[in-house]
Amino acid sequence: MARFKSSSVRIAANGFAAFCFAAIFIAFVTPYWLNSDRRHYGAVFVRLGLWETCFRSFHDPSDLALRKYYAGCRWILTDEYQKLRGFIEQPFFITVQVFFTFGFTALLVSCILILAAHLCISPEKDVFFVRIIAVLTLVAAICCTLAIIVFGVHGDGRDWMPDPDHNYLSWSFALGVVGSFFTFISSILFFIEASCISLIVALSSPRWLESEPESKSNFVRLGLWSVCFRDYQHPSLKFDGVFNGCYSLHGQKSKSIRNWLHPGWFVFVQCLTTSSTLLCTLCVGILVFMHFQTEIEIKIFISTFVFVFEALSALSAFLAVSVFGAMCFERSWIQYPKYNSLSLGYVFAVIGALSLGVGACLLLAQTFRMRRFLYRNSTVMYHIPVPNP
Repeated sequence: MARFKSSSVRIAANGFAAFCFAAIFIAFVTPYWLNSDRRHYGAVFVRLGLWETCFRSFHDPSDLALRKYYAGCRWILTDEYQKLRGFIEQPFFITVQVFFTFGFTALLVSCILILAAHLCISPEKDVFFVRIIAVLTLVAAICCTLAIIVFGVHGDGRDWMPDPDHNYLSWSFALGVVGSFFTFISSILFFIEASCISLIVALSSPRWLESEPESKSNFVRLGLWSVCFRDYQHPSLKFDGVFNGCYSLHGQKSKSIRNWLHPGWFVFVQCLTTSSTLLCTLCVGILVFMHFQTEIEIKIFISTFVFVFEALSALSAFLAVSVFGAMCFERSWIQYPKYNSLSLGYVFAVIGALSLGVGACLLLAQTFRMRRFLYRNSTVMYHIPVPNP
């Protein structure tokens, strides 16, 4: 059941990533970030994108002799615009180009990794890809959002393109806004997916604690639900019971040493890891349901509810890895602790805890953004005056 829900959120995350890539790509290549009103026939500025601009009988403001006029659409970096480059490529516009290019590149790489992830069968590789994709989509969302904010503040200013009263932000800019917004959502879903996969792998992994091969210890490895020995005999046993191979911690064969293998703190770690995985899986299912809703009030309520559950899941995972890391080397538990080391399952549990924490923070930020959007819509709808800061 957990795997089905995890696959559902992966489908949703992949869908959002594909939509965001299409929106960001179109915004990146189209010259409709800033447009002149068509009804203004005397406009010398026509339209502008990140890499192309169109003029109609426009001259360089520094060319007082009016020796050259510019008409038609040209690539911004063309040699013909060399004298205009200082006017067009102002510092804020270069900042927009750089940040949006970084965001587009990060999103492109993440989409390539999404395709590559479908070729990976190993759960370990799958977790690695999802984790990298989550980070890349977050970087893309931050870079694109910064570019959108900077252009929105300065792009329609009175000290840049001519006739600012007749210019307006156009549909390429709108696609950039939509793509940046949904990239944040895709990043949240990927972080939650990475955390769920990591916790599922950690929960089922038999390698939380492992002995070094050179030590030739009787203890081989231990997970949350199984333990492996090599010709091991517990000192407290009154009969000649030798353990050789892997045993379930709740199996009949390990019943005689169950009290030794199950100290109170270890049972606590099992409960915390299990509850964290269940809460994370529940959050995934609720988030998938949330994105089929249209009312923003319902989305805010569900998002707040999921944030509480995900924060509890992250807290449980952090407590589990902290307690296990602090207590697993106790000499009263597994013998010869200096020859033991934390292994792959524990690493995945730490990764899951960190991913849950990041996902919870992103979800909280997204909730506040939706609340601000709802408040602004309410002020416009009911003509509520907004006080000046």
